[in-house]
Amino acid sequence: MSLKHSAEKQPAARPAAPAWGRVAKEGETARTLCFSVGERSVSYPADAIARWELSPGKPESLVIMAGHETVTLLGRKLATIRDALNAGRLLEVKQQGDNSAGNETAVSEIRFAVAD
Repeated sequence: MSLKHSAEKQPAARPAAPAWGRVAKEGETARTLCFSVGERSVSYPADAIARWELSPGKPESLVIMAGHETVTLLGRKLATIRDALNAGRLLEVKQQGDNSAGNETAVSEIRFAVAD
């Protein structure tokens, strides 16, 4: 018995990685979380991420407590990133400015500060 391959069916393409960052595959969890701003990147162990809060507005903000620091993401449709945090699958967030499509998740600014 032999298997016949259909010449008409193309293999399913992998979905493109989002411009705002990376998420672990389904069933996997993140061990670290990296924030990238241009050439600079700052990483935290996933267990240092203690709390996050999404606030609506223009821009939206997602404030993440990481150890003794606060990381603030500004942008739009940040609920996608919050959901990846909730699932323990967020690997990387990239600042991309304001050059992405208006209906997509976008991170226009990443700020780092020592928590009070």
